[in-house]
Amino acid sequence: MLIHRALGALVDLLLERELLVLVDGATPVQVRDELVAALDDQAAFAQVGPFVSAVLLSSALVDELFADDRQIAALLSDVEL
Repeated sequence: MLIHRALGALVDLLLERELLVLVDGATPVQVRDELVAALDDQAAFAQVGPFVSAVLLSSALVDELFADDRQIAALLSDVEL
């Protein structure tokens, strides 16, 4: 599914640019799957930055997030599918 690929690529970019640090043992795929599951519960995905940051900040898989909502939304334009 396209949204799975986009969210996976976004997680990879955040990790690559050192804007996201996962807890020991967590994988990018687990984080992507958590975002996708949260998206199923989300009524509207209009504000991608706040949605992604809220899910990442509440995740037990994430140790640190150094990107703000605006940066996360801007990174989506760098995602290659």
